[in-house]
Amino acid sequence: MADLFEFYAVLAQIGATFAGFGSIASVIGTRSGSDDAKVDAHRLNSMITTSLTGTLLALMPQLLASLGCGERMIFAIPSTIGLLTIGIFLPRAARRSWKIRTSEGLNMWYTVANAVLGAIALLAFLGSVLNYPGAMAERLFTLGLAILFASTCLMFARLTMSMLRPFNDG
Repeated sequence: MADLFEFYAVLAQIGATFAGFGSIASVIGTRSGSDDAKVDAHRLNSMITTSLTGTLLALMPQLLASLGCGERMIFAIPSTIGLLTIGIFLPRAARRSWKIRTSEGLNMWYTVANAVLGAIALLAFLGSVLNYPGAMAERLFTLGLAILFASTCLMFARLTMSMLRPFNDG
């Protein structure tokens, strides 16, 4: 399990890096020429929320293990937090995407892809919480984390493309 904890620590560092890049992107995005500001703000908010959630979740198993929690709880607790976070955030992000659907730069394919990734992560965390199918909580938790970070990568790519558009269109 030590190797798994090391893997989670690396994922946490990656998540924190994405959040940091998101902060830098917000400064670059103030230049004219990027996609609609509402779209970029939505992407940035989603990317930072997802990456920080992934960072927190990736750090929790080792923390809980060091506090003496049993093996079942070190995956059930962060999976519950992931489940609740996605369950709250995904519908809000979908509503926001629907409101800005006609804005320049919003790509519905990316939006749908992120919603699908969010739903898969939600199901993985639910499976981990329920430990279904039998004794797969650890694997499903890891899958949920991987999907969260895949979603973050997708959002980062779209945000970067938008922010760099003025420099590429010239």
